[in-house]
Amino acid sequence: MIIDLDLSQHCIETEIRRLYNRAVSDLLNKKTPVDALAATIESLRICLEQVDFAALRGAHSALAGGTQSQVQLLTRNGEIRLVIDHRETLLPARDAGPINMSCDGRTPCPGR
Repeated sequence: MIIDLDLSQHCIETEIRRLYNRAVSDLLNKKTPVDALAATIESLRICLEQVDFAALRGAHSALAGGTQSQVQLLTRNGEIRLVIDHRETLLPARDAGPINMSCDGRTPCPGR
């Protein structure tokens, strides 16, 4: 799954929070079928809970906002990655490691 991020007006953290809130609102207002939103909401939630956004913005200036860079979240094989101008990178976790869909803060994460 690919989620396009618009960082022309704000940073990556604000954009992910904005998309998450919109998806939850659409779900609650039944504007979009549950199946279409479930994976998106889960990926965005995991990012909000686990990503070290300060480190991410520090490592990639385009993620601080005000940029025309093409930025996407990519969920594949249980991992969430970031694509910046067609270059894939891992998202830094607050607890130092890659973001993994199975690491939701409630269950043990493999390899940690």
